[in-house]
Amino acid sequence: ITSRVLVWGQYKYVASLGQENRDELYDLAADPYELKNLVDDAASAPLLARMRRKLLQWQRATDDPVEFDWAGAL
Repeated sequence: ITSRVLVWGQYKYVASLGQENRDELYDLAADPYELKNLVDDAASAPLLARMRRKLLQWQRATDDPVEFDWAGAL
């Protein structure tokens, strides 16, 4: 599995490629043990999009070759 992790403020986003291909999004202030994945929570969609944009910016700035399925939609 290939993954990238972004922590921004109280949020943690994990983008994954591989068998599971399952992204994760956590509010570390409300859920410090990372038990509730917010990726499928409709109310968290704007935050998820922002975290993905931030990760994509970092990937471009560092010439990271990994391409996630969602990258083309941003």
